[in-house]
Formats: sequence, structure tokens, C-alpha cells
Amino acid sequence: MFHATLKYYTQWCDDLSMLLAVALVMHRVYTANTSIRTTILAGLGLSAVLGGFAVWHCITDDIGWHNLIFGIMICLVGIKTHAVIDSRVDDPLVRREVVKMSIVGGTIFVSGFAIWNLDNFFCNGLTHAKRGIGMPWSFLLELHGYWHIFTGIGAYIFMALVEYLTSEEAGEPLGGRFAWPVPWIVDGSASTGREREALLPTASDAAADTSGGADALVLKINQD
Repeated sequence: MFHATLKYYTQWCDDLSMLLAVALVMHRVYTANTSIRTTILAGLGLSAVLGGFAVWHCITDDIGWHNLIFGIMICLVGIKTHAVIDSRVDDPLVRREVVKMSIVGGTIFVSGFAIWNLDNFFCNGLTHAKRGIGMPWSFLLELHGYWHIFTGIGAYIFMALVEYLTSEEAGEPLGGRFAWPVPWIVDGSASTGREREALLPTASDAAADTSGGADALVLKINQD
């Protein structure tokens, strides 16, 4: 809304949408294995807290508490996500890819958040530098644009990952399940490893083959 209107008060909507995006992921990952009653109550409680903070934020125009709450929510989502990975992903190959996906997604998202804060802190200096450099190279100093790109990519990765971890498909290989840039992060080697293991004979199969060969040899000797 801020970019469409260029009005200061609509910047509050952009600020609060950051909290809403993280709150949706937080609610999903923390209530995945709970009852419907608990899920509803948790949603109502989270909505009440964020609603109250939204009113307070608009009245005081204090960005510091917004940043603090946003950072705490990100940490809570990250901690819980890794706990869910440990409990729902048994295959070590799949777990390695899932952990890698969560680390890369989280790093991209947090990097975007850091760039956003740098843009706010050095706004006057960056604006002066961009005017001095001029277009098109001043575009490289548009840190707010990088913030949107980084958080967009990071938010997609984490939302898709949490949806996967809280579904019946949790623990299955990741290959082909996600859009870009996930295929660049994980190469689907867990899927290849499972297919390779499926082709290898098990210990029982090997024992059966050995037993069958021995029986055939004894039968041949008796016939002779």
C-alpha cells in the first residue's frame, strides 16, 4: 500500500504485513499436531496480540518494538521448525536436505531483514549517494528493493517447508515438490539414494538366494 500511495500512514500496513506473514507460519508450525480447539484458541490469541500491537504501533509510530517482535517471532519459528524436522524426518538423507533448505531459507530471509534495517538507518546517506551517482547505477543502492526480493524468496521457502513438514508427506524426498529456488538449494539426491537402496538386495533376499542355491546343489548331487 505504501508503494501505491506514497503516504506515510500506509507504511504502517507494510510494517504490519511483515508480522502477519510470520504469524501465519508460526501458527501453522506450533499447532500442527494439536486439537482443533487448541488451534482455534491459538489463532485467536495470536490475532488479539498482533491486533493490539498494531493499534499501539500506529499510535506511537515506534519502529523499534516492531523490529524486536519481528525478530523474536522469526527465532521462535526457526527453533520450532528444527524441532519438527527432528521428530518427523527419519531418513538421514532427507533430513540433511530439509535442514539445508531451512538454513538457506532462513539466511535469505534474515539477510533481507538486515538490509531493510540498514536502509532505514542510512536512509539520508544512501539518498544523497544515489542522487550523486545518478541512474542507472544508483539503482544498486536501492536496498529497500533488495529487502523485498530477499524476504519474498525466504518467506516462500519457509512457508513451503513448514507446509511440507506439517503434512502427511513429511519425511518423503524433496525432489520435485517445490518451485524455484529450492531446486538450486537441494538437488534431490535423497530421492536418488532411496531409489538406489530399493534396487539393492536386502539381507533376507541374499539369505534366500544362498539357501536356494545350496538346495539346488544338494538335489543335483543326489540325482547324480
